[in-house]
Amino acid sequence: MSPLWRDEVGIYASPGRVVLTRMKRGMRPLNVAECNRPVINGETNQWETALDTLAACLEETTWHGANGRLIIADHWARYAIVPWSDALTDQDERLQHARYCLAKTFGDVVSQWTVTLNESAPGIAQVACAIPSGLLARIHDLTEACGLRVKSVQPQLIASFNSWRGRLPKGDGWFVTLEEESLAAAHFTSSGWDRVHSVRVGSDWETELKRLQTFARLVRTSASEGLVYVDAPRWLRRAVSDSGNDIEWLDDESTDASAADGFALLKRLYA
Repeated sequence: MSPLWRDEVGIYASPGRVVLTRMKRGMRPLNVAECNRPVINGETNQWETALDTLAACLEETTWHGANGRLIIADHWARYAIVPWSDALTDQDERLQHARYCLAKTFGDVVSQWTVTLNESAPGIAQVACAIPSGLLARIHDLTEACGLRVKSVQPQLIASFNSWRGRLPKGDGWFVTLEEESLAAAHFTSSGWDRVHSVRVGSDWETELKRLQTFARLVRTSASEGLVYVDAPRWLRRAVSDSGNDIEWLDDESTDASAADGFALLKRLYA
Protein backbone atom coordinates (compact mmCIF):
# COMPACT_ATOMS: atom_id res chain seq x y z
CA MET A 1 0.00 0.00 0.00
CA SER A 2 1.25 3.45 -0.89
CA PRO A 3 2.32 5.46 2.22
CA LEU A 4 0.02 8.23 0.96
CA TRP A 5 -2.98 5.96 1.43
CA ARG A 6 -2.02 4.42 4.76
CA ASP A 7 -4.43 4.97 7.63
CA GLU A 8 -3.39 7.70 10.03
CA VAL A 9 -3.54 7.51 13.81
CA GLY A 10 -3.88 10.85 15.61
CA ILE A 11 -2.62 10.99 19.20
CA TYR A 12 -3.27 13.73 21.75
CA ALA A 13 -1.26 13.39 24.97
CA SER A 14 -1.89 15.55 28.05
CA PRO A 15 -1.47 15.22 31.83
CA GLY A 16 -5.14 14.35 32.26
CA ARG A 17 -5.94 12.11 29.32
CA VAL A 18 -4.73 10.40 26.17
CA VAL A 19 -6.92 10.45 23.06
CA LEU A 20 -6.43 8.43 19.88
CA THR A 21 -8.32 8.35 16.61
CA ARG A 22 -7.73 6.24 13.51
CA MET A 23 -8.62 7.77 10.16
CA LYS A 24 -9.03 5.65 7.05
CA ARG A 25 -7.39 7.65 4.30
CA GLY A 26 -8.96 8.33 0.94
CA MET A 27 -10.68 11.14 -0.89
CA ARG A 28 -12.61 11.75 2.36
CA PRO A 29 -10.86 10.60 5.56
CA LEU A 30 -13.18 8.42 7.65
CA ASN A 31 -12.94 7.94 11.41
CA VAL A 32 -12.90 4.19 12.07
CA ALA A 33 -11.76 4.00 15.72
CA GLU A 34 -11.27 6.20 18.74
CA CYS A 35 -10.02 5.90 22.31
CA ASN A 36 -10.36 8.34 25.21
CA ARG A 37 -8.34 7.17 28.22
CA PRO A 38 -7.98 9.20 31.45
CA VAL A 39 -4.52 9.37 33.02
CA ILE A 40 -4.75 8.12 36.59
CA ASN A 41 -2.77 10.30 39.01
CA GLY A 42 -1.36 12.38 36.17
CA GLU A 43 0.65 15.46 37.13
CA THR A 44 1.06 18.67 35.16
CA ASN A 45 4.85 18.72 35.41
CA GLN A 46 5.35 15.01 34.70
CA TRP A 47 4.77 13.25 31.38
CA GLU A 48 5.83 9.71 32.34
CA THR A 49 2.41 8.66 33.69
CA ALA A 50 0.63 9.93 30.58
CA LEU A 51 2.97 7.96 28.35
CA ASP A 52 2.42 4.84 30.45
CA THR A 53 -1.28 5.32 29.62
CA LEU A 54 -0.42 5.75 25.94
CA ALA A 55 1.67 2.56 26.05
CA ALA A 56 -1.35 0.65 27.41
CA CYS A 57 -3.52 2.03 24.58
CA LEU A 58 -0.99 1.05 21.93
CA GLU A 59 -1.08 -2.57 23.04
CA GLU A 60 -4.34 -2.81 21.09
CA THR A 61 -3.79 -3.80 17.45
CA THR A 62 -6.38 -1.20 16.42
CA TRP A 63 -3.59 1.40 16.49
CA HIS A 64 -0.89 -0.59 14.70
CA GLY A 65 0.49 -0.27 11.18
CA ALA A 66 -0.34 3.30 10.17
CA ASN A 67 1.11 6.76 9.83
CA GLY A 68 0.96 8.86 12.98
CA ARG A 69 0.20 12.46 13.93
CA LEU A 70 1.08 13.56 17.46
CA ILE A 71 -0.18 16.56 19.44
CA ILE A 72 1.53 17.43 22.73
CA ALA A 73 -0.41 19.39 25.37
CA ASP A 74 0.82 22.91 26.08
CA HIS A 75 1.72 21.85 29.63
CA TRP A 76 4.88 20.26 28.15
CA ALA A 77 5.73 22.87 25.52
CA ARG A 78 7.57 26.19 25.74
CA TYR A 79 7.39 28.94 23.14
CA ALA A 80 9.39 32.00 22.13
CA ILE A 81 9.40 34.52 19.29
CA VAL A 82 12.78 34.52 17.55
CA PRO A 83 13.65 37.80 15.76
CA TRP A 84 14.99 37.43 12.26
CA SER A 85 18.72 38.04 11.85
CA ASP A 86 20.50 38.37 8.50
CA ALA A 87 23.72 37.40 10.30
CA LEU A 88 22.49 33.81 10.68
CA THR A 89 23.37 31.90 7.54
CA ASP A 90 21.88 28.42 8.00
CA GLN A 91 19.28 26.44 9.91
CA ASP A 92 21.71 25.20 12.57
CA GLU A 93 22.61 28.78 13.51
CA ARG A 94 18.93 29.75 13.62
CA LEU A 95 18.18 26.82 15.92
CA GLN A 96 21.03 27.84 18.22
CA HIS A 97 19.62 31.37 18.27
CA ALA A 98 16.15 29.96 19.04
CA ARG A 99 17.54 27.92 21.93
CA TYR A 100 19.19 31.08 23.27
CA CYS A 101 15.86 32.99 23.09
CA LEU A 102 14.06 30.17 24.91
CA ALA A 103 16.78 29.94 27.59
CA LYS A 104 16.46 33.67 28.35
CA THR A 105 12.87 33.01 29.45
CA PHE A 106 12.90 29.43 30.73
CA GLY A 107 16.49 28.85 31.84
CA ASP A 108 18.89 25.97 31.29
CA VAL A 109 16.09 23.38 31.29
CA VAL A 110 15.73 23.85 27.53
CA SER A 111 19.22 22.38 27.05
CA GLN A 112 17.53 18.98 27.49
CA TRP A 113 14.61 19.79 25.21
CA THR A 114 14.18 19.45 21.45
CA VAL A 115 13.76 22.82 19.73
CA THR A 116 12.00 23.41 16.42
CA LEU A 117 11.29 26.52 14.34
CA ASN A 118 8.38 27.24 12.03
CA GLU A 119 9.08 28.16 8.42
CA SER A 120 8.79 31.83 7.56
CA ALA A 121 9.78 34.22 4.81
CA PRO A 122 13.17 35.98 5.14
CA GLY A 123 12.91 38.99 7.42
CA ILE A 124 9.95 37.61 9.40
CA ALA A 125 10.28 36.52 13.03
CA GLN A 126 9.93 32.80 13.69
CA VAL A 127 8.14 30.83 16.42
CA ALA A 128 10.36 28.49 18.43
CA CYS A 129 8.91 25.57 20.34
CA ALA A 130 10.71 23.32 22.83
CA ILE A 131 9.47 19.89 23.98
CA PRO A 132 11.31 17.55 26.39
CA SER A 133 13.62 15.28 24.39
CA GLY A 134 12.92 12.41 26.78
CA LEU A 135 9.19 12.64 26.07
CA LEU A 136 9.74 12.56 22.32
CA ALA A 137 12.18 9.66 22.58
CA ARG A 138 9.71 7.59 24.66
CA ILE A 139 6.90 8.23 22.17
CA HIS A 140 9.21 7.27 19.30
CA ASP A 141 9.99 3.97 20.99
CA LEU A 142 6.31 3.24 21.69
CA THR A 143 5.09 4.05 18.19
CA GLU A 144 7.96 2.34 16.38
CA ALA A 145 7.27 -0.89 18.29
CA CYS A 146 3.74 -1.09 16.89
CA GLY A 147 4.47 0.01 13.33
CA LEU A 148 3.32 3.62 13.66
CA ARG A 149 5.30 6.04 11.50
CA VAL A 150 4.95 9.43 13.17
CA LYS A 151 5.02 12.03 10.40
CA SER A 152 4.00 15.09 12.39
CA VAL A 153 4.58 16.35 15.94
CA GLN A 154 2.95 19.62 17.04
CA PRO A 155 2.30 21.35 20.36
CA GLN A 156 -1.35 22.01 21.13
CA LEU A 157 -1.29 25.79 20.62
CA ILE A 158 0.05 25.48 17.07
CA ALA A 159 -2.15 22.51 16.12
CA SER A 160 -5.24 24.21 17.51
CA PHE A 161 -4.44 27.51 15.79
CA ASN A 162 -4.05 25.71 12.46
CA SER A 163 -7.31 23.83 12.95
CA TRP A 164 -9.24 27.09 13.55
CA ARG A 165 -7.37 29.22 10.99
CA GLY A 166 -10.35 29.38 8.66
CA ARG A 167 -12.48 30.94 11.43
CA LEU A 168 -9.93 33.59 12.38
CA PRO A 169 -9.57 37.01 10.71
CA LYS A 170 -6.84 37.74 8.19
CA GLY A 171 -5.58 40.66 10.25
CA ASP A 172 -4.60 40.95 13.90
CA GLY A 173 -5.97 39.12 16.92
CA TRP A 174 -5.18 36.94 19.92
CA PHE A 175 -5.62 33.18 19.87
CA VAL A 176 -5.85 31.41 23.23
CA THR A 177 -5.98 27.73 24.21
CA LEU A 178 -7.29 26.84 27.65
CA GLU A 179 -6.81 23.47 29.32
CA GLU A 180 -6.88 22.36 32.91
CA GLU A 181 -3.95 24.18 34.58
CA SER A 182 -2.69 25.62 31.29
CA LEU A 183 -3.23 28.75 29.19
CA ALA A 184 -1.31 29.56 26.00
CA ALA A 185 -1.82 32.69 23.89
CA ALA A 186 -0.41 33.95 20.61
CA HIS A 187 -0.87 37.34 18.96
CA PHE A 188 -1.21 36.81 15.21
CA THR A 189 -0.89 39.27 12.35
CA SER A 190 -1.18 38.92 8.58
CA SER A 191 2.50 37.91 8.45
CA GLY A 192 2.58 35.50 11.41
CA TRP A 193 2.89 35.52 15.20
CA ASP A 194 4.72 38.33 16.94
CA ARG A 195 4.03 37.45 20.60
CA VAL A 196 3.43 34.18 22.41
CA HIS A 197 2.90 33.33 26.08
CA SER A 198 2.21 30.16 28.06
CA VAL A 199 1.36 30.10 31.75
CA ARG A 200 0.15 27.68 34.38
CA VAL A 201 -3.27 28.53 35.78
CA GLY A 202 -5.13 27.40 38.86
CA SER A 203 -8.24 25.29 39.29
CA ASP A 204 -10.38 28.32 40.22
CA TRP A 205 -11.89 28.87 36.78
CA GLU A 206 -14.04 31.79 37.92
CA THR A 207 -10.87 33.71 38.80
CA GLU A 208 -9.08 32.65 35.62
CA LEU A 209 -12.08 33.64 33.51
CA LYS A 210 -12.12 37.10 35.07
CA ARG A 211 -8.43 37.47 34.23
CA LEU A 212 -9.07 36.41 30.65
CA GLN A 213 -12.00 38.81 30.32
CA THR A 214 -9.90 41.64 31.74
CA PHE A 215 -7.19 40.85 29.22
CA ALA A 216 -9.76 40.82 26.41
CA ARG A 217 -11.15 44.22 27.42
CA LEU A 218 -7.66 45.72 27.62
CA VAL A 219 -6.61 44.57 24.16
CA ARG A 220 -9.90 45.62 22.59
CA THR A 221 -9.10 49.23 23.48
CA SER A 222 -6.38 49.06 20.83
CA ALA A 223 -7.42 48.41 17.24
CA SER A 224 -3.97 46.97 16.53
CA GLU A 225 -4.53 44.11 19.01
CA GLY A 226 -7.70 42.70 17.45
CA LEU A 227 -10.18 40.43 19.24
CA VAL A 228 -9.49 37.47 21.55
CA TYR A 229 -10.47 34.03 20.21
CA VAL A 230 -10.49 31.18 22.72
CA ASP A 231 -10.40 27.43 22.20
CA ALA A 232 -11.48 25.89 25.52
CA PRO A 233 -12.96 22.63 26.82
CA ARG A 234 -16.72 22.29 26.29
CA TRP A 235 -17.49 22.14 29.99
CA LEU A 236 -15.78 25.50 30.47
CA ARG A 237 -17.58 27.08 27.52
CA ARG A 238 -20.91 25.92 28.95
CA ALA A 239 -19.99 27.31 32.37
CA VAL A 240 -19.26 30.76 30.93
CA SER A 241 -21.97 30.97 28.29
CA ASP A 242 -23.26 34.18 29.88
CA SER A 243 -19.85 35.84 30.18
CA GLY A 244 -20.64 38.64 27.75
CA ASN A 245 -19.03 39.76 24.50
CA ASP A 246 -15.45 40.32 25.61
CA ILE A 247 -14.32 36.95 24.26
CA GLU A 248 -15.04 35.03 21.04
CA TRP A 249 -15.45 31.40 22.16
CA LEU A 250 -14.64 29.04 19.32
CA ASP A 251 -16.98 26.09 18.94
CA ASP A 252 -17.52 23.47 16.26
CA GLU A 253 -21.21 22.61 16.13
CA SER A 254 -20.53 19.68 13.79
CA THR A 255 -18.57 17.84 16.49
CA ASP A 256 -20.40 15.42 18.78
CA ALA A 257 -20.97 17.20 22.10
CA SER A 258 -19.99 14.06 24.00
CA ALA A 259 -16.58 13.80 22.31
CA ALA A 260 -13.43 14.46 24.30
CA ASP A 261 -11.86 17.82 23.53
CA GLY A 262 -8.66 16.15 22.36
CA PHE A 263 -10.72 14.13 19.91
CA ALA A 264 -12.46 17.28 18.67
CA LEU A 265 -9.06 18.83 17.96
CA LEU A 266 -7.87 15.74 16.08
CA LYS A 267 -11.08 15.66 14.05
CA ARG A 268 -10.73 19.31 13.01
CA LEU A 269 -7.27 18.60 11.62
CA TYR A 270 -8.80 16.15 9.13
CA ALA A 271 -11.73 18.37 8.13
